[in-house]
Amino acid sequence: MEYAQKKFPIPVREMCERYEKLPVADIYDVLDRGGYDLPNQCLSLGIKPLLPHMHLAGPAFTMKGQREMRLEDELQMRAQGRFADFGMFRAIFPDAVVVVNAELEPHTGCFGSMMSRSCKNQGARGLVIDGGTRDAEDMLRIPDWKVFVRHWSPIESYKRWRWNDFMCPIVMTGTLTSEVRVNPYDWVVADWDAVIIVPQEIAYEILLKAEEMEAAEENTRHDLDRGDPVWEVYARYGRL
Repeated sequence: MEYAQKKFPIPVREMCERYEKLPVADIYDVLDRGGYDLPNQCLSLGIKPLLPHMHLAGPAFTMKGQREMRLEDELQMRAQGRFADFGMFRAIFPDAVVVVNAELEPHTGCFGSMMSRSCKNQGARGLVIDGGTRDAEDMLRIPDWKVFVRHWSPIESYKRWRWNDFMCPIVMTGTLTSEVRVNPYDWVVADWDAVIIVPQEIAYEILLKAEEMEAAEENTRHDLDRGDPVWEVYARYGRL
């Protein structure tokens, strides 16, 4: 099945920038309480930013792999089909968030700083891995590159774990459910709390509702910081 990027009323870049200003908690609340019945879009809480205060948002460029691919299979894969001539990197589109199903591979770093630079040069904004990365310190030297991972490791993935597909539906480990499906171009929003997946069909609608919620919360914070009693603040905005 081919997946197409949805047309939105505003440019994708603007959507990314506006989503990055929103707490993931607000987006979760909209999905959970706003009539969408999508409470299970939060990825595993074990996936964390390399540094606090990283914020990342954009449409998903999905990737997946497998453990212990035979060398002859890997060489054939590289020479043929979609992977030939760096096909995976050529397919990355502007403002993408690279999302990797690493099968919870516990030891290796399946993504490194050179791959990160290659993705960023194609226009990607950042990286989310249900697994590990190498070169974590060097990744932090890449300007405006946001990384969310389970762990970092010096162990090379070569001969232990390799890519087998990209821009296909993948599953990532969830929180309230064991798995969260991520389709190409679904929206990925991440901050210090967690990473959440917003189906692209409703991504613009969710953005607007989450912005409304955040505006109310900002008023709530302002009034509480001013010293107003909590019951008065709740009566004004109906949210704490």
